[in-house]
Amino acid sequence: MELNIRSEINILCETSALNNQWIIKQKPYELIESIRNNYNLSYLCACVLAAREIDLDSIERFLNPSLKHTWQDPKILPDLERAIKFLKHAVEKKQTIGIIGDYDVDGISASVLWKDIFDELGIKTHIWLPNRKAGYGPSSETIKFFKENKVDLIIMVDCGSSAHDFIDQATQEFADLETIIIDHHIAKLNEVIAKKIVINPHRKDINQLEQGEFLGLCATGVSFFVAHQLLQDHPKRQDILKGLLDLVALATVCDIMPMTQLNRALIAQGLKILESQKRAGIQILMQKSQIRLPLTTSDIGFYIGPRLNAAGRMGDAQIAFELLNTRSQERAIELANQLEKLNKERKIIQQYAFEEAEKMASELDPTLPIICLANENWHSGIIGIVAAMIQEKFGKPTIIGAIECNQVKASARSQLLHIGNLIQKASLDEIVLAGGGHQCAGGLTCTKEQWPNFVSWIQHQADIQTFTKPALVVDAIIELEQIESDFNKLAPHGPNHPEITIITKGARVQNIVEAPTYVRLSILQNFKNHTFFMQKRKGILIDLLKNAHAQRKELILLIKLSEKGFHNIEDFVF
Repeated sequence: MELNIRSEINILCETSALNNQWIIKQKPYELIESIRNNYNLSYLCACVLAAREIDLDSIERFLNPSLKHTWQDPKILPDLERAIKFLKHAVEKKQTIGIIGDYDVDGISASVLWKDIFDELGIKTHIWLPNRKAGYGPSSETIKFFKENKVDLIIMVDCGSSAHDFIDQATQEFADLETIIIDHHIAKLNEVIAKKIVINPHRKDINQLEQGEFLGLCATGVSFFVAHQLLQDHPKRQDILKGLLDLVALATVCDIMPMTQLNRALIAQGLKILESQKRAGIQILMQKSQIRLPLTTSDIGFYIGPRLNAAGRMGDAQIAFELLNTRSQERAIELANQLEKLNKERKIIQQYAFEEAEKMASELDPTLPIICLANENWHSGIIGIVAAMIQEKFGKPTIIGAIECNQVKASARSQLLHIGNLIQKASLDEIVLAGGGHQCAGGLTCTKEQWPNFVSWIQHQADIQTFTKPALVVDAIIELEQIESDFNKLAPHGPNHPEITIITKGARVQNIVEAPTYVRLSILQNFKNHTFFMQKRKGILIDLLKNAHAQRKELILLIKLSEKGFHNIEDFVF
């Protein structure tokens, strides 16, 4: 198919190998050349900046993201003034503080952040991270733990906005105990929680538009800005805050937060701290992952994050917490080995669940807008990953549930509709026991009996909404030899600012060599060979490329660029 290429166009690509539509955002040549010359960039870099409509006056700051130029005033966060008042009082009186986190990287990182701060201030802390089998958030066991340790103040991070039962029970058990909730999940506060201190940009009772880029923060990011206000009179404030940016970067990437200007700056600075490997645990994880510098968001998302998450998914999140918190090299090695073992176990049961879910999904009515599956054989720790894999495979929003003790614990992933809002609505309408999430991900708990009703309900909700498979957005039309390494200047990447995608014309598959887990392709263009590697899981695309090779057809390739040179072929057109 010949592509009708012109400036800034939406190209119909009805016959792509994977039946995708391509949208090509190529801008006028004059604009590209202006950016290229003014900022001494490659043609590719200039194409991407133009395609993503970065204002000419903002390019310098975009290329060099800094907190100085993207800083937001923390005072606009709800309940911040009240929180600082209680925190300062706790520090002055040398009170004991209890910290409750979630079992994912964000909850763990936020817990380590507050532990670091209170250690610096000489304040005793006790950490509670829930076990996944016991369920999301705190429980009566948490109250017992804090009572035994005579806690004076509780900080809940990455949880709490929907912990109605816990807050109610804690209020009854502790006469004068104050609770500070630092969260980022969409939340409609009930009467009990509304009386507490809730620092959450997504509270339904505030004007969220006024929260600006705070809406894009994870719980660790919100905690960072609260810490900034708490430490405003501390002589080492800048050094302490700088040392926490590695945790903010880890959590922001692993929680798949949008790549706003503020988050780009937080991640860019946090990557530098991570690269310094000041934490023994990070140093060991990078060694085990065989990561070579410079560190990228992909390194965090594909290597560091899954290992840290393995603790909460398969065992005890306390392992990951201690790994990030320890200063001992020996202890870090011991803990990292535990994570490595858990991560290997996670991969095995994940693959088993994926294969089962893939078979079940293929047997569903293809007209259903959402894939909803639950099984007693699936481990609750891997259902989020499986949901993401099924979504990628079938191109539909996906909810995967693990049935345990007459309950279904489910995780959802969606690129087509706001899944978090739908699940929260189901929770508010008592269709499920509890649930919520973000735009692209969510979680819920319901009884086994409720599950069929919930599935019918959410299928109907999705059916009455208009959504389509997202098109593949192309930043530039270039030849392979024009891919210069300076495109790394456009990092860090993530949601709202994804990795660069190009198309290149006149390419032929010259050779395909198969290995156990990947295939190596040799692509010929302009009499030069270029090497690509593809994972075996992209079996359909690989088979189509083999067919194109056999027919010796000339192709238009759609390629996603990687910061470390392992570029991925995503689709093609004959």
